[in-house]
Amino acid sequence: MVYQSEVRPVSVQESQPPGTWRYCGNQLLRWRTQSGISREELAAATNYSSATIKSMEQGVRMPTPRLLDQADDLFKANGKLSAAKDYLRREKFPARAQDFMAREREAISLWSYEVALIPGLLQTETYARALMGNRCPPLDDETVEERVTARLERQSLLTRKPLAALNFVLYEAALRGPHVDKEQLLHILEQGKLGNLTVQALTFDRANSSALSGPMVLLETRDHERLAFSEGQSISQLTDDPGVVSSHTERLSMIRALALSPDESARFIERMVEELMTERLTWFKSSYSDDEGSNCVEVALAWHKSTYSDREDASCVEVAACPAAVHVRDSKVTDSPELAVAAPAWSAFVSYASRRA
Repeated sequence: MVYQSEVRPVSVQESQPPGTWRYCGNQLLRWRTQSGISREELAAATNYSSATIKSMEQGVRMPTPRLLDQADDLFKANGKLSAAKDYLRREKFPARAQDFMAREREAISLWSYEVALIPGLLQTETYARALMGNRCPPLDDETVEERVTARLERQSLLTRKPLAALNFVLYEAALRGPHVDKEQLLHILEQGKLGNLTVQALTFDRANSSALSGPMVLLETRDHERLAFSEGQSISQLTDDPGVVSSHTERLSMIRALALSPDESARFIERMVEELMTERLTWFKSSYSDDEGSNCVEVALAWHKSTYSDREDASCVEVAACPAAVHVRDSKVTDSPELAVAAPAWSAFVSYASRRA
């Protein structure tokens, strides 16, 4: 029996906005034209740009309730345009991703490889918001909020019953992306402790050219349907074509073999956290600095409460973020090279310098 593919590749051009948007936008255009009002006049009356009005009339953007009410009054539509508000809703996901999101919810297993970004299932709210807020063309604030909420809701897959088997491989460039902070890295480490989830890091020195071809996802549904999903700037493709699924499976297997093991990956990410903490150390004058600051060195240690502190702070000790070393630099030339000194050696030096002073 020949296996028939039921899922077509979906491109941006094929991914139409919701039909309700397009129908309502068309009605808005017809009422405006019938009323003899130009797009620019409607824009001025409603405090929207003419480009925004055009995108709503074309159904590319959802007509807003405020615009519909104002247009209804302006065109004397007797409530016909305002009534459309009850039938309009924003989609949680971009049109080109909706089929994939529906299948993802059904997944019993998922394998993901990311080259440049942290996968949505592993993103913190802060990271997701930073990505949504830097889209081009930009998203309005309401859409950003809805997309962030939807992305966080997707993460219920991680702990859904019955559990899905989830596997993530992240290229080092994704882990070092501009919006990746300590919170995001620690979140990945925490999620990696889930029994049904593995995280692997593919470091720069281990990657080959095939690993740089772009992100991809393989998933298997409850009906044991196997699908491949790939996404770029101009096209997305979701398919169950056996040849494509096989090709993606082979490529992902190769990438997983190149990547660090889950334990090695956890240690690698932990070192990245330490790097971030070192970069953001708080600098202050050392005790071996004169009052005028003419002979001044600065040291860096980020202190915080240890777990051996009671709630009333009566018995509190503090520990350094980098207890193994003290970072020293010239306070007058803050971009000068830093000297990392073992903490015991620094203490001995300060003690010696104090006696010599």
